[in-house]
Amino acid sequence: MLFDRFVFVVYLLFHYTCFLIGLLYKSSFASWPLLAMSVSLLSIVVVSLYQLQKLVKMSVVGQSDRWSTILWSGIHILLSFLFFCENIQAANILIVLCFSGLILSVIICIVAVCSCYVIIQNSRDWTPHVHLTCVTFWVVVQYMSVQLPMDEISYVTTVPVVAMAGLRVLEHIEDGVDVRSVLEWVLWALCIFFHVCLDFGWWTPYTFYWLLFNFLVFMVLLSGHWRDVCTVVMLPYLLCGLAVYTLYRYSQGYRSNDISSEITKMYEKLTAAPPLEPFEIGEEGMDFDTPL
Repeated sequence: MLFDRFVFVVYLLFHYTCFLIGLLYKSSFASWPLLAMSVSLLSIVVVSLYQLQKLVKMSVVGQSDRWSTILWSGIHILLSFLFFCENIQAANILIVLCFSGLILSVIICIVAVCSCYVIIQNSRDWTPHVHLTCVTFWVVVQYMSVQLPMDEISYVTTVPVVAMAGLRVLEHIEDGVDVRSVLEWVLWALCIFFHVCLDFGWWTPYTFYWLLFNFLVFMVLLSGHWRDVCTVVMLPYLLCGLAVYTLYRYSQGYRSNDISSEITKMYEKLTAAPPLEPFEIGEEGMDFDTPL
């Protein structure tokens, strides 16, 4: 994918959690996280579609990763649009849930079939798609539990979390267990514990979602991926600046190749390390005959 799977998943979960917190408090700003996420995902689609990461010396994404990034971004843009329409009362909640269930069913069917084929080929390319399917399942179920609080729904919320935790455990066992992987297992165990407490009514949804919000922030800081998350957040503004600069240079008669080269050179100047200054050695007080 264009970004690391962890960055993509955490970014989605963070904005969906903010949206669910807004729904709980019936805030008029509940849709803002959805709008921000949709704009960033749309920017990711544009970058992936035109391979714009080449301008900043990033490697070209393969066709499979490229289109999987575009498709998953499009799925969550569509889900955000459905939730947004229901939140502003432009669509009935039953219609939104029917479309969300249909989208989720199609995703599970396609990913299950493709995963079986990839497993037969002895490849691990299927794991990111299973993780993203679990995230989508979690979002839809959490949305249903907030909008339609029923006991039959609440116990389903832990299933995708257990599935993702199991996949991560298998991945670490295959790659080798170290301190970082053990710490991640502890975090997954805490995440499952949070969901179990919510399902059994040991704490309120307000407590659960605020704990989840802080948990996601802690995971981003602990993993060291905060720069990548900030890049995803700032990506729409960077693309807007890039578009304005490109149109300005086009109006001056520059070709697209020249503009691309200029942008790459600007990036190299911004990210280049400062030149090393030679040591200034004064003649006073220096005795070159003194041994070291």
